[in-house]
Amino acid sequence: MLFNRFIRILKSNLLQNQSPPQASSAEQSYTNAQSGNRQQQQTASFQENKQENTYYRALEVTPGTSFDDIKASYKKLVKKYHPDLFHNNPEKRRYAEVVTQQINEAYAYFEQKMGMH
Repeated sequence: MLFNRFIRILKSNLLQNQSPPQASSAEQSYTNAQSGNRQQQQTASFQENKQENTYYRALEVTPGTSFDDIKASYKKLVKKYHPDLFHNNPEKRRYAEVVTQQINEAYAYFEQKMGMH
């Protein structure tokens, strides 16, 4: 279970690090002339939404979940994947550290977004 979650995290990170295909210069000129700054705003919004969906997946909740449910899921997952639980197995401990780091990052994001700190 822990290993499968780690594989999902790695795949998700690899997909995030891939750059999108480049548009031709004619397409870029047309887009820039038509949309200007709007495209940058949409791209930033898309990237933020994509990151937010990654955080929802890390906490194993669906988008739009209430902060109370996010907090409950966070507590459950931290107990389940805490690295100290795997002190006898260094490989699983490393995986648990990565998973715990993602869980903490996701929770901090929602805590800040929803003004709950």
